[in-house]
Amino acid sequence: EFDNYDQARLDLKKKMPPGEKGGHEHIHCSLKKIDSGIDLRDPSESNDSRHLTISAHYYFDGDPQKTFRYRIYSFQPQSTYSKKKNAMMCI
Repeated sequence: EFDNYDQARLDLKKKMPPGEKGGHEHIHCSLKKIDSGIDLRDPSESNDSRHLTISAHYYFDGDPQKTFRYRIYSFQPQSTYSKKKNAMMCI
């Protein structure tokens, strides 16, 4: 879990509201490990089955009903990727 409530509150105390004044919006991110049911491994690479898939739900003001982004990330050991690929993929 990530929540920047304290950072956003401090910015408001400094009279720095979000937006042009440079303050931070109150953002929360909830991470959950998921079994995607999808094999995201590159078939031309190693048969290494170690990978982790997580969902990331980003929302405003600590309210899950105020979603502004939902992402799924897949992580694999870097040794299973060619040098041209990143160790993290965002889909």
